[in-house]
Amino acid sequence: MANRTSALDIEVRSINLTTSDGIIQDIKFSINQFKISEALLLPIAYGEAWVLDGINLIDKMGAKGFDHISFAFGNPGQPKVATKTFRVYDIRDRARASNSAQTYRLLFCSEELYLASQYPVVKSFKGQTASQIVKDICVNTLKIPQDKLEIEDSVGQINYMATYMRPFEAIQKICRHALTASSHPSFLFYETLLSGFKFKSIETLFKQDTVAEYVYKQTRIDSLAIDPYGIISYSVKKNFDTLSDTQSGKYASNMLTFDPIRGVIELIKFDLQEFFDKTVHVQGQGSGSKSKMPLIQNRKGDTANKTLESHSRFVPTTLKQPQSEYVKARQPDILPFQTEKTDLARNSFFQNFNDHRVHITVPGNATLESGMIVNIKILSPEIQGSTSVDEKLSGRYIICTLSHTMTQTRKFFTELSLVRDDAMSSATPSTEISFGDLF
Repeated sequence: MANRTSALDIEVRSINLTTSDGIIQDIKFSINQFKISEALLLPIAYGEAWVLDGINLIDKMGAKGFDHISFAFGNPGQPKVATKTFRVYDIRDRARASNSAQTYRLLFCSEELYLASQYPVVKSFKGQTASQIVKDICVNTLKIPQDKLEIEDSVGQINYMATYMRPFEAIQKICRHALTASSHPSFLFYETLLSGFKFKSIETLFKQDTVAEYVYKQTRIDSLAIDPYGIISYSVKKNFDTLSDTQSGKYASNMLTFDPIRGVIELIKFDLQEFFDKTVHVQGQGSGSKSKMPLIQNRKGDTANKTLESHSRFVPTTLKQPQSEYVKARQPDILPFQTEKTDLARNSFFQNFNDHRVHITVPGNATLESGMIVNIKILSPEIQGSTSVDEKLSGRYIICTLSHTMTQTRKFFTELSLVRDDAMSSATPSTEISFGDLF
């Protein structure tokens, strides 16, 4: 195991290319750089690697597009290693670098994306929870090993018919109907390098302990003294877009449901403030979390959460059919979808969830994964040398997307896209944080 001399060191144990003919070659010394990414909002991991090939390896091995690339890398001195085998789906930008060398780029993704493209789901699910349906698709269609699958229990049984649907498409539709025990409609299906595939609710992820704290300091990149938990750079990718939020139904919306069997139309209303007050947030309960929506009246006297007609939907429903004598006599096992509980609330939640996004670059950390909670401290930019914390940016965030990058100089960086669903952090100024020395 290598010794760590800098926070940017990386230990690449192996990068193996396996062709469809079964030829295996360790190409870690031919890889100039690579980037591997995962995200809460995507069902698979993916990446790309830049190769400097001085022996025409790509032709000698006979790559045909049915090849695999396996990574094993991590931080020197740490036993936890990120390992993953991907399917190489394309080779691009092949060019001559010199008389004796060429460069090209390998693009790869999880093997499950190929299986999802090859085998549709054709199955009827009766009286099952969303979690049971997702597990069935993962195990029986995608053949995901049990030790690489983590399924959180959802509540409420449904009947669902998947008619020649792609597995990930079917899973995403099921996510929209899944509820936690507290009726939170925030289930997601995603993959991480460390743990595999997960069907988890954001509500559950919000309740996790913080795994790391990163602090912004001004330090030269080439310094050997870079703090492993220092933020190299940060940017605020998104603060808000109130016009889009209004039109998309983040603050308020309504749903007109119609039951074609019972001949009944009902109006369902959604109020973000009411939903926000009764749900869990990334800052934690009792932390002073506030909605990003101020209760300011418009010129007609309404606050944003009371303008229900800013976003309207018209959908069929079977919610109350089990109580109908007519329906019970003809279909006694009917189980309605939970559209009234999930549709508007889920739409608003994910609009709010994505409304505050901060991107940070930190020294490579192979132990992080999407869905983990980190705490960040950003020093206020008001005064040079200030040690006060910018409370609006600092605090607990959930990792929404993550990319591990090895550069041409063999430096290891991790890029994190962090989001949170509230307006104010509970962070307080600290005298223990210095602005940092310039080396």
